[in-house]
Order: sequence, then structure tokens, then C-alpha cells
Amino acid sequence: MRSTRYYFKSVVSIVFLGLIMSFGLFQDEGKTIAWSENRPLKWEDFQGPPADDSPYKALTDYRITFKGSINPNNYGKKGPNVQETVYEVDCMFNIDRSWVKEGARTEELLKHEQVHFDIAEWHARTLRKELDKLKTADPKTQKLATKLFQDISRDCRRLQEQYDSNTDHGVKPDQQEEWSGRVAKELKKLSKYAKE
Repeated sequence: MRSTRYYFKSVVSIVFLGLIMSFGLFQDEGKTIAWSENRPLKWEDFQGPPADDSPYKALTDYRITFKGSINPNNYGKKGPNVQETVYEVDCMFNIDRSWVKEGARTEELLKHEQVHFDIAEWHARTLRKELDKLKTADPKTQKLATKLFQDISRDCRRLQEQYDSNTDHGVKPDQQEEWSGRVAKELKKLSKYAKE
């Protein structure tokens, strides 16, 4: 059994005539691993100190971030003074804040933790898809991008909680298998929006 802590940071940077405007919180997040289809999680990645008072066996700490910047190559191509924004979305696993308790390192629990990270990537891809529709760099678009981020982050948190509830934190093998398949299908549907 385990719990997942969710860190979502909105990092939006818009560069306009040499002026950099940033929104969000910046802090040292420690060592991270970017989500990759070719790089599944290993127990060695869970290096944070376990929470002794937690009833759970492991914790996956991830974050989804996004930032936007003006594409200088497209300035004015869509009209006088029209700027295009390019967005970058990352889904990261935090090594220093993810943990597993002694004696809990089973293959089943690791698969459960991987699906938590995969759910985060699913939502990162959804965010990439939606941000791809926003190109014009103006304050209205920036607000819309931030709202999209907040809405998708909220959906991700809800789905993570539902996943833990339905699988009883990975204890129910049939439900775990069902969720693993469901998440894999969603990632495949959104493969166009994978970062790799």
C-alpha cells in the first residue's frame, strides 16, 4: 500500500523584446528522471527517506511542468507583430522525494508505482495536445494556458486517487492489470504528444 504526493508547478516563461516574465514557483527539486517509454522506474530510483508514520509501502513523487516562449523564427509571419508561443511540458520523477520501505520492494508494487508515473505522463501529453492549439502570444492566451494546466493537473490528481482506490494501492491484481492496460492505451492514443 502506498500514497502518492503530487507536485504540480506551473512554469510559464514568455520572452518578449528582451523582457522575461515568469510565473510559478521555483525551488530545488533534487534529482529527477524524465518520463521515458525506454526507461521504466527501478527500485534504485526511490532514494528518499521513507515516512515512518505512513501506512503505505512506497511513494512516487512526480511533477508536471510547462513553460512557454516566443518563437523568434516565426515573428510576424502570421501578420504584423503577431508572435507565436512554443510550449514545453515535462513529466519528471523526483528521486529524492520518492521512497520505498524496507522489505516492500516487490515487482508488483514497482509496477503499481510505474502506473502512477504513467498516469502523470498521460496528463502531460494531454497538456501538450491542448497547448499545441494555443499559438498566439498574448495575455489572454497565457491565462488560458495556465487554466488548462490547472484543470489537467486537477484531473490527474483525481485519477491518481481513483487508481489507488480501485486497486487498493496495488493489492488487487485484477484491477491493477485493468488499470495498467487502460493507461497504456491512453498513452498510445496520445503517442504523437510524447516528448521523446
